[in-house]
Amino acid sequence: MIVTTISGKYRQIAGVVKAQTGEIVSDVLVEVYDQPEYLLLKYPESEEKKKTQRRLKGCVVGADGKFCFRDLPPGKYELRFSKVGGWNHAHVIVVIAAAKQKASNRSLEITMSPGT
Repeated sequence: MIVTTISGKYRQIAGVVKAQTGEIVSDVLVEVYDQPEYLLLKYPESEEKKKTQRRLKGCVVGADGKFCFRDLPPGKYELRFSKVGGWNHAHVIVVIAAAKQKASNRSLEITMSPGT
């Protein structure tokens, strides 16, 4: 499992999934969950916290590797990326800004790696 925290705050969660080589990765399941704090906790606390999470949105990226989730309320979210066929799962913590806060509209570039 690879966990990354993206710095800054965003208006929406959008981006593209790529391999470490820079190639687009298709057919990746991208899911948005609330309460990402479990990713930063040690076991067994992390397992208990994970049980309280809710899946809010999800999609499977196409050949262009792009994903976009709009209209999420302000807060912290876990983006979970998974692909069958020997790929490591990626977990990214992203913060959606409140309407009055300064935030970025840039896209995220998420890197996935083949599993071992």
